[in-house]
Amino acid sequence: MECSADYESGSVFTEREEKLIRLGLDPAAAPGEVANSGANLLQSLRKRAVRADALILGSQVKAPETPLERARQRKMPFGRNRGRRLDCIEPSYLRWVLNKADYASLELKEAIKLVLSAGDRS
Repeated sequence: MECSADYESGSVFTEREEKLIRLGLDPAAAPGEVANSGANLLQSLRKRAVRADALILGSQVKAPETPLERARQRKMPFGRNRGRRLDCIEPSYLRWVLNKADYASLELKEAIKLVLSAGDRS
């Protein structure tokens, strides 16, 4: 696994495109937000010349199997390590988030605990 990149290798979407997808599929999004996010997503993909085949094949990639694999692949949503996978972040920073970052979600903290408990940097 490569930790120097901000995105997983083989990822079809940029960080902005991932946000547009999340917004467009959010049940709480207003109809106008859904339409705008869809249009902006397609414009971004076209601008980068992403082919439909790449999206279709990318959607068939198997999701992580275990909670630990999902936790390792989760991305830090804030701070100096924003956008980096949890398994690519120094354990000291992950421990700091657990102990000091009151604004971190419960789900994020649970994922960090799993990564730290694994004890490896794979």
